[in-house]
Amino acid sequence: MNVSNCEHYNHDKGVGSDPRAMYFDYILSSNMEKNPDFFDWNKVYIRYCDASSFTGNSEIMTENGTKLFFRGRRIYKAVMKELLNKGMRNAKNALLAGSSAGGVATTIHCDRFRSLFPPTSRVKCLCDGGYFFLVKNHTRGNMFLSMFEGLIKLHKSKNALPKSCTTKLSAKLCFFPPNLQNDVKTPIFSLCQPLITSRQ
Repeated sequence: MNVSNCEHYNHDKGVGSDPRAMYFDYILSSNMEKNPDFFDWNKVYIRYCDASSFTGNSEIMTENGTKLFFRGRRIYKAVMKELLNKGMRNAKNALLAGSSAGGVATTIHCDRFRSLFPPTSRVKCLCDGGYFFLVKNHTRGNMFLSMFEGLIKLHKSKNALPKSCTTKLSAKLCFFPPNLQNDVKTPIFSLCQPLITSRQ
């Protein structure tokens, strides 16, 4: 991962400061028939903005006259603070969910999310299509490894990763959920969907 990768990603995916409205469906739907379990829950969608699974914490960079901000961790913290101030701290039930790279973010932040609530709250996490594997002797597996290594350097992500992982493995390996799952104390459910995980 480098600056040109990020620029390409942001233009392709419409992330960052894109003002387009979002259409909520599936688990985010307010339609009882489509989403019988969560239709009446309060929902917040945090737009994925810096490709770091909300771990970035770098200083402002300038590339070709453009200021770049890789501050996903600060964004995550600010959003959580805002939600807690708006009443989320009183939730009886809370679910942190994400798809694909957002599923990786969910795994990374699951226990941190749990710590925001009192012990009496039921808190769980859902990693949807974000269960990336490091496959031996596989081209894409090597691609992810080098991508995560570059991401950590560019975004200064290491300190946002769970210390339970980084004390045992190199930081780049701590972006792979299989390396995190044994240390996550909060109940987490992982779905592997072929359409979402086709990049693997």
